[in-house]
Amino acid sequence: MTKTILLTGAAGFIGRHVLMEAARQGNEDRWLLTDMAAPSSWWGLPVYTRFLAGDLCDVAVLERLFANDLPDVVIHLAGWIGKANTPQNRELLLRSNLMSTFFVLDRIKLMAPARPFFLIPSTGLIYGDRLGPFREELPAAPPDDYSLSKLLAEQTLTTFAKSGVVRCCIIRPAVVYGAGQKGSMFVPSMMSSFLSDKRFAMTAGDQKRDMLYVDDLARAILALVGSETEGVFNVGTGFGTPMKEVGTLAAKLLDCPQLLGIGDVPYREREVWDYALDASRLKASVGWEPQVGLEEGLHKTIAWERNAL
Repeated sequence: MTKTILLTGAAGFIGRHVLMEAARQGNEDRWLLTDMAAPSSWWGLPVYTRFLAGDLCDVAVLERLFANDLPDVVIHLAGWIGKANTPQNRELLLRSNLMSTFFVLDRIKLMAPARPFFLIPSTGLIYGDRLGPFREELPAAPPDDYSLSKLLAEQTLTTFAKSGVVRCCIIRPAVVYGAGQKGSMFVPSMMSSFLSDKRFAMTAGDQKRDMLYVDDLARAILALVGSETEGVFNVGTGFGTPMKEVGTLAAKLLDCPQLLGIGDVPYREREVWDYALDASRLKASVGWEPQVGLEEGLHKTIAWERNAL
């Protein structure tokens, strides 16, 4: 049966890959897309779409968004990744990750008795500095304001679900990277430096990270949406790769080992050392497994970036 799917953060890195994957799978659902602004071009779209630009914390925007009907599924990807190192950034973090979740859920509550399937991405960082791989049963220990904002969003969704407003699905992805990613995270920063023939300064790189290619994340999201499976699910490869190995492999693929500055900067004060997620619950529920290894994922990312130059 055809569903109406609301995708927030549709113009973002993960949102656009979800749409591309839906198009590859021949998805024929009705898609309602929203973000602060539309991108200049889309990478791929399912059969039917409608786009609305606006801030999800704005009541008028929400009224327009839900003016016609209530979607069967909400994939709530809208959010902000960044450091809360200023009062303005801290406000942006909470507004984007927590309050947007609350306001969308509160609007849905007004349209009861429908109970749409509501999926949000959290982060594997909420497990804190423990020995991986992390399982979903571990108590949360968010090490920074970003992971705290995601945990608060999780708790908000869970509260609305317990009161019967929505059906709840929470995913906790590993370190997501891939084609078209921008910003200050490790892989896009490194790619930007290498392709600009600039030295990339990094730590000694002994900390491990579970590297998840974005297409694998998109497949996990669509598998959960297709089955409408509720619960909390890790999305990761199950093992961590030392960051110096990630950097060394990327530099090798781009033939620029001289640009890799291993040890140029110190570790952070509250470093997470062994970051890996056990995704066996997701595999058991919907049969998901990662398909793109690190070298292939970096190849795809490099090819995309070279074509974008």
